[in-house]
Amino acid sequence: MTEQTTATSAATSKRQAQLEALIAKEEKARAERMANLKARLEKEQSKTKELAVGMEGLGAVMDQLDDLATKHSVSMLKLLDFLAKQKVGETARVVYRRKREPKAPKEPKAPRKVAAKKVVKK
Repeated sequence: MTEQTTATSAATSKRQAQLEALIAKEEKARAERMANLKARLEKEQSKTKELAVGMEGLGAVMDQLDDLATKHSVSMLKLLDFLAKQKVGETARVVYRRKREPKAPKEPKAPRKVAAKKVVKK
């Protein structure tokens, strides 16, 4: 009976050790995943900050271009077309088109009157 109890206790302790090793391995993997996620989050946040700074700079450039267009009494789109031909303002034109006030919706046209077809009897 003592031998059986000893064998059972040895098997139990072996399983316990295996479970503890598995738990430690899982915790290590989890910690590594969390570290990777935090690094990716910080990287994305820095990209967002850089993009925000870039957009502020682009807004300032757009204001300067608007002042230039007003000074020379030219529409902003014509100025941007000119700059696009010079390969300078392709991005600025896209941004300006998005920022521009949306056009008023067109009023629906009146339905056309369809002439009644004449039926010819033979």
